[in-house]
Amino acid sequence: MELGTTIIAIVIVLICIIPFILMNIKNRRIEKELTNELILFVDKNNGTLTQKEVLTNLAIGIDEKKKALFLVKKTMKDTIYQSVNLAEIKNSSVIKNRKSDSRSTIVETIELAFIDLDSNKPERYLGLYAIYENNLNVVHEFELANKWSALINSKVKN
Repeated sequence: MELGTTIIAIVIVLICIIPFILMNIKNRRIEKELTNELILFVDKNNGTLTQKEVLTNLAIGIDEKKKALFLVKKTMKDTIYQSVNLAEIKNSSVIKNRKSDSRSTIVETIELAFIDLDSNKPERYLGLYAIYENNLNVVHEFELANKWSALINSKVKN
């Protein structure tokens, strides 16, 4: 009887654990695909990736030698490729747009804003998160935006 109980317990534990293992495998595959797409995008622009970071739906990287920033972002509809020449940038900041109602506040977008050295040029934006693009909860995007804004500001001052 104990053998039967042990087998049933093992089967129940496996049924509970397998979905998490499969999700982990899927996320690693997606991160690897995003990393490869980022590397290809940087190579296509004759750059060399010196730092990168990958989240669930985006990969961001920098070529410190050429002072260029690269972003690859997957949305529900397509893949967005963006780059910014940091040699033309005065500084960077994080923009977090929220929408509030009587019950809650929702983060709609998180963007990196770039102020150009030429004051006649408008600000440029790299969208890191938009609720309408991917319907994902904000998890690490705000931390990523702050980290990369600080990194960019340290590079444009050099």
